[in-house]
This record gives sequence, C-alpha cells and structure tokens, in this order.
Amino acid sequence: MPQFLGDENFSSLVQNSQRLTLPLLDLDTVAKSYQQIFTKGHRIIESQVLKTMAQATGGYAYAFQILDSLVWESNTQKIDQTSLSQLLPA
Repeated sequence: MPQFLGDENFSSLVQNSQRLTLPLLDLDTVAKSYQQIFTKGHRIIESQVLKTMAQATGGYAYAFQILDSLVWESNTQKIDQTSLSQLLPA
C-alpha cells in the first residue's frame, strides 16, 4: 500500500469506494491456524503463546498475517512467551 499513497488515481479510488465491513476472525481458529503453520514449518510453539498471539490480533485478518510474518521471519525454532515478548513491540 505505501507505494500507492502518492498516486492520485489510487487516492481517488479509495476515497470514492464503498467501505466493506469484514467480520473478525474467531480467536480459536486463529490459534489453530498458527499451530498448523508453525508445526508444518518444524517449529515448536507453546500453547499459551498460541492464545497470546491470537488475542494480539484482535481478530483482524491483517494483524493475523503481520504477526505470523513477524514471528516466522524471526527464524525462532521454539516460540515461547519470552521470544514472543521480544517480537511484539515490532
């Protein structure tokens, strides 16, 4: 999105577009998705961390994706409360 901020056509499109209201993601589903993603990637993630990460998203799909990317790109093999606490401020 940042690359489009200076584009007048994009700005006009956004201003004149109808707003969509998207439902929030279910936090249990978010936690299960994180579990599947990190298990498939051969990473260990504590169950309490799954709950914390799901709650941190607030149910927003965009937050789910950003947090997932942030944790994944850290290359942490064991995700626990300590490693998550170091990543969350970012």
